Amino acid sequence: SFITEMTQELLQWNPALVKEVDESGSTPLHYVASVGNVSAMKLLLRHDTSPAYSSDSNGLFPVHIAAKMGYGQLIYELCRFCPDCDELLDSRGRNFLHIAIEHKKWKVVWRFSGTAELVRMANVMDSEGNTPLHLAVKNADQMIVSLLMATKGVLPNIVNNQGLTALDLAVLATDKGISYTLVSFT
Repeated sequence: SFITEMTQELLQWNPALVKEVDESGSTPLHYVASVGNVSAMKLLLRHDTSPAYSSDSNGLFPVHIAAKMGYGQLIYELCRFCPDCDELLDSRGRNFLHIAIEHKKWKVVWRFSGTAELVRMANVMDSEGNTPLHLAVKNADQMIVSLLMATKGVLPNIVNNQGLTALDLAVLATDKGISYTLVSFT
């Protein structure tokens, strides 16, 4: 693709460009993540993986940008190059699973179903004490709730800063006419 060819030529011309940051704190990797170009991402990461660990002025890492856009395959490949990308937290203490769920990107959750990354991220609490499951229930996203509940080790009884579990939130939502299946399939 054009972006991949441009990336290749720019890296040959000036390898240091991979670490360049613009006024919003974004690196070329942030931009590649925002458009979902996997081959350009691989080119950049083969050159240097450090930009994967660089956050922009909003506290977002490239993995968060990709999650916000719903690029599950790009994130999957990014995690192959940088295996601890699932541990990167934004300024609100959210990992990429939180971000994907906040933006209703169920394909990202689905892409990681059954992986060690999903298990590691599933019970992480953000700065408000919300786990990914809390956010999925708050969003009334039955598809993501089902995917998370099918994940071994997901704990629906973690209490957030408001003293509520995901189960409590589901009960509150049920009162409003939304029904959930918060039954573990494992």
